[in-house]
Amino acid sequence: MHSVVLAAVAIALAAFLYRDFLGWLRWNVSVGTIESHCGLVPLLALGLAWLRRDELAAAGRLRETWADSERAGAIGLTLAVWAAALQLLATAADSLAASGLSLVFMMHALALALGGWARTRVLLPCIYFLLFMLPVRYPLEVFLGFPLRLVSTQAAEWAIGACGLPVLRSGTVLTMPGITLQIGSPCSGLNVLTGVLMLAAFHAILTRAALVEGVTLVAAAVPAALAANTLRIAVLGIVGTVFGSEAALGAVHEYSGLGTFALAMGLVWLLSAGLQRVRAPRAARSEVPAAGGQPLAWSRTGGRLATLLLIAATADWMVGRIPRAGLDLPDTATFPRVVAAAPSADEPLTDDERELIAATGGQIARRAYEVDGRTVWMALVTAGSSWRIHHPPEFCYLAQGWTVLQNDVITRKGGPGYRELLTDRDGERRLVQYWFTDGSRATTNLLERWFHGLATAFRGRSARPWLMVTLSARERDAEALDALRVQIQVAADEWIAGRGTAP
Repeated sequence: MHSVVLAAVAIALAAFLYRDFLGWLRWNVSVGTIESHCGLVPLLALGLAWLRRDELAAAGRLRETWADSERAGAIGLTLAVWAAALQLLATAADSLAASGLSLVFMMHALALALGGWARTRVLLPCIYFLLFMLPVRYPLEVFLGFPLRLVSTQAAEWAIGACGLPVLRSGTVLTMPGITLQIGSPCSGLNVLTGVLMLAAFHAILTRAALVEGVTLVAAAVPAALAANTLRIAVLGIVGTVFGSEAALGAVHEYSGLGTFALAMGLVWLLSAGLQRVRAPRAARSEVPAAGGQPLAWSRTGGRLATLLLIAATADWMVGRIPRAGLDLPDTATFPRVVAAAPSADEPLTDDERELIAATGGQIARRAYEVDGRTVWMALVTAGSSWRIHHPPEFCYLAQGWTVLQNDVITRKGGPGYRELLTDRDGERRLVQYWFTDGSRATTNLLERWFHGLATAFRGRSARPWLMVTLSARERDAEALDALRVQIQVAADEWIAGRGTAP
């Protein structure tokens, strides 16, 4: 009963202090974004902890010395203070990743302060498995997306050539008789890599692998994912050459992604089975250390619990005191000149946009313009909860049945970059470009936003809300799409250069 009460209190404390981050996890699962797997990680961690319930029960019966118990309590409370401070910084800087990292450290602190050394040692792998719930998909895409695409394309070129088929590679484009494969961001293999890394770590913890064996399994996920993604690209090229592009880009392309993941995970599992066969049999080892002395008394637990509650309440109060600016949207006069003078009409919000933004006090202003015979939409977005403004265009389009064909960060000399989406639904393609601005700078880099918000909070000033500027247009003609891309870049330059009124 003692352990059940402590576990319930720990979960309640975490849910209270990190309710915004946990809300993001729930929302990701409900909408089905590319980071929806993050919401499954806490459930997997709870499952791992449940499978260790016998060790936890045995650890609860051990008697720690008074000195060890006091040392565990002191370290746990200190770590809790540090985790709460990190949560304050994460809130000030609008960083979801830092908030999630703070949650992991807080769980470690709660285990030490309320459970002691023995229980913490049993739970440690389960706690740090939670690192896989951090939202790092987009930073990984920025730094690793193109290198992974290039390596996979080069390897696929070699594999197709080894089969005796003609192939010409230009960057990340493979040209073969009957088919041209452009390896875009969704085909970089990053989704497979992140998923296989998570499941490899889960498998290592589940099978109680030794440290070296577990590290080997997780490290092996990288070449396994690359090999599987390379094979997928090569198969698409071969099928397209032999049977035509329609055969390759139909069911083969749609279902090969699942096969890629299964193949990569199978390679990791084979490595695990091989490591288990070659290593010498060892006696079953307990993760519960021997100890002597007295069990953790309710009196000491109550004092630590009261201290933890005070830490959580203080941190939550300080989070509410962080300076925040109002969310006043600019009027349409601040739109770039390329669309400001064009005929326009207000566009109603979709249900997805209302759920995404308006539910947390955010606002959207969207209008449709007719520019050179094309319809261009421009939206200005602010949000009361920072994570809902990070990548709403992609989320909204996916929720409405669009397929994202391209999702890249565009960098240019002599001007700031922007993020570009190319979406498709029933043959209709739409180009979407967007960037963030606070009226004095523009960026697509979330890390830059993080440090800017942190510096503003330290100066004690209310930060101007980051505004997301989105331009999108419907196009079927590739040449017209390229012309529109140039036009939108001009609009972005006008906005960023401050030729219009700053928001």
